[in-house]
Amino acid sequence: MLAKLIKYDLKFIFKTVNIYLILLLLSVIFHNITSYDYTPTFLDASGQVFGSDPDAPVIIQFLHTVFYNAIIAMLIGLVLNSIIRIWGRFKYNMYGDESYLTHTLPVSRKTLWLSKFLSLLLTILGVIAGIGISFWILSFVPTGRNLIGSLGFTEQAPFNYTIALLVGLYVEMVFITLCGITGLILGHRASNHRGLRSIIFGFIIYGFSAILLLGFLALWSKLDPSITALFNTTASNHYELHSMDFITKILFGIDLAYTAMIAILALINYRLLKSGVDVD
Repeated sequence: MLAKLIKYDLKFIFKTVNIYLILLLLSVIFHNITSYDYTPTFLDASGQVFGSDPDAPVIIQFLHTVFYNAIIAMLIGLVLNSIIRIWGRFKYNMYGDESYLTHTLPVSRKTLWLSKFLSLLLTILGVIAGIGISFWILSFVPTGRNLIGSLGFTEQAPFNYTIALLVGLYVEMVFITLCGITGLILGHRASNHRGLRSIIFGFIIYGFSAILLLGFLALWSKLDPSITALFNTTASNHYELHSMDFITKILFGIDLAYTAMIAILALINYRLLKSGVDVD
């Protein structure tokens, strides 16, 4: 039954998420196809490079720019749509039109929550995989490398840094989605203004997590003196703050903190659902 619940959740969520994934991949492919080189121009007899001219017709340059902007739009749309679809599925399935059927299924509240949580993890994993494949394709052309470099994925970065950044993107998306779900659960425990309360609770929980994260870094700095560089931006530690090893270390620490908060929030959500559900 758990597998069937996850299957139906993923089918609902990916109905539109797949559209964004396909559009993202198509934008990336056409961006690469319309990629072009530059022909250097020189200053008189000295041979000094003055600049360069695009080695492509104006229409190709225009299309290349269109697909470049489309990639950015699809990345934003993909991330937002996946999170919103998960929220929509949870509300519709647990509190909306499908709720009466959901809560009469011969499964425990624990199984219901586990199916939602695993669907969330699998959806975000699919989104990150799609983004990773797109970035890999983009890396074959200069403008693509510039785009992914502007998002932090630089060619010069060590492998550990790239892994920490990808994991960070994953756990951040999972945590944001969980905050929204917790907001929905708390909001629907009220007798009125459930939608507004859900939004407010979600924002409060996410804001509180930022305080917890800051507290984690402060505690970490007591155990590891090198972390104090985050709280002291003097010129003496400027290089340390921008070194790849230090950034990678911080990213892995933040990833660990988010993982812990995800586990705690998932347990809280289960306890809240177990105590009772008031459907619309």
